[in-house]
Amino acid sequence: MSKNKKTAAKAAARAPAKPVKKKGVSGLLITGLAALVTVIVLWVVCPSFSGGAANIAPGNEGVWENVSAADWMANISGSLKLSEISIPGSHDACTENVVVPVIGRCQDTDISGQLTSGVRMLDIRLSYSGEGFTLCHGPLDCKSQPYLSADALSFDVVLSQCREFLAAHPTETVIMMIKHERGDASAESFEQALSAYIDEGWYTKNANPTLDEVRGKLVLARRYGAVNDDGRLGLDFVWEDQGGSGLAAAAQLSDEKSGGFSLSVQDRYEYKAADKWGAVKACLDGPSAGSDSFSLNYLSTKGPSSFGVPEHFASVLNRLFMEKELRSGTNYGIVMFDFVTTDLARHVFASNTYAKN
Repeated sequence: MSKNKKTAAKAAARAPAKPVKKKGVSGLLITGLAALVTVIVLWVVCPSFSGGAANIAPGNEGVWENVSAADWMANISGSLKLSEISIPGSHDACTENVVVPVIGRCQDTDISGQLTSGVRMLDIRLSYSGEGFTLCHGPLDCKSQPYLSADALSFDVVLSQCREFLAAHPTETVIMMIKHERGDASAESFEQALSAYIDEGWYTKNANPTLDEVRGKLVLARRYGAVNDDGRLGLDFVWEDQGGSGLAAAAQLSDEKSGGFSLSVQDRYEYKAADKWGAVKACLDGPSAGSDSFSLNYLSTKGPSSFGVPEHFASVLNRLFMEKELRSGTNYGIVMFDFVTTDLARHVFASNTYAKN
């Protein structure tokens, strides 16, 4: 057996089995129609589409190859600040069962599955107008089950999955980046409602903590309110919108934050695949994040059209990312994926310096 096949076999053995979900008749019909529409759209506008990233071989991960993806932070020095660690993340993390999945779905596993696969940064989009938090992707509702009549996915369910994971894996931390995606509530009333969920299991300072300070905890990263808005809960992770398909002078934009750190973000979400990969690669090959500098590098894009097919772009960009050699002992910051997998997550966290505690 070749080295690549052996490595792929080991990766398959490590990956947790995904629970089989029972779908009702309506769920099956919706899934089938969505799949048909996806194939038609991709056949017409993306003739080169070859269907996902199932054949991507994992890179050479060295000493990290046999480390459990569910506990990888156990092998990171606790004295490092969060900004000094290469961290895999999931864009629009709660869209597994989103309405109109062909244009709205960005992940195909739930929060528990993503955390077990190694994800440690969750992009959480909330709908709030004064009566409880539910998950959404723009105007599209995220559902608790894969059919239209299912209840909206509640924030309580997402929090429960995070807390259960951290209770079982106390060496880990989960950064929860929260955005007020939909609803007419003010930033003040949104945060007041959110504060009801905050307890001792959260880190809510606007400061860059060490890993030991936040092991076993949720870290709140705030993406609501005005840019550089002081006095709110959590890390200030607010940035200016990076829409538009015209190539920017710099892929990654930086902003000094009041918490004593800077935030650099590449979130060119309307680039076509080739331009998007150029932006991603520029960040990977550029100066690494530092002790007081967070870096967010998004692989997600919907392309320049009004409605994109995230799965198509992910199949291209995730493959290119797996083919990209990452240097051991290099800090690549937080790398955000659509349709994240254990192999993608491992490719990120394996760039960290291994330090068995």
